[in-house]
Amino acid sequence: MKRIALITMLLLGSCSPSDPKEKLISDFVQTIGSTKTDMDFRLISIAPDKNVTARDSLFFGYNQIKDKYEEGFNVDTLMASFKKQYENNPSTGKGARIYRILNQYYLDQDRVLLHTYACKYKIVNPLLKVEQEITRKFYFSPDDSKILTAD
Repeated sequence: MKRIALITMLLLGSCSPSDPKEKLISDFVQTIGSTKTDMDFRLISIAPDKNVTARDSLFFGYNQIKDKYEEGFNVDTLMASFKKQYENNPSTGKGARIYRILNQYYLDQDRVLLHTYACKYKIVNPLLKVEQEITRKFYFSPDDSKILTAD
């Protein structure tokens, strides 16, 4: 009897994901809207892709608007422009809100905003009853406690 209980515990323990990221990915993939669906999720591989830093976000924003300004415009002049708007009206306005966020990024450009992981997994499509192998990139919070989005 003890042997059966031990085997059962081992089997149940081996079925649950050991990596917290695997559990998050499994839940993310198998949840449609607010409904959890059993898709027989199996993770094949997960590999860190890259960290997105505050510097990346600053340069992304800069690249979106740089063509609207004269030559010599850079991230420093962008921040100076937002700072001037903020000093003129510190409590309200879109520029003030953007400046507060961007200033945090500017002062700590190495700050990690999110982690990306390249994942390959298999699921069984519940409607078609067909096994599918999918490769996707998942974007995790800096502490890897939740998935922000995937593509």
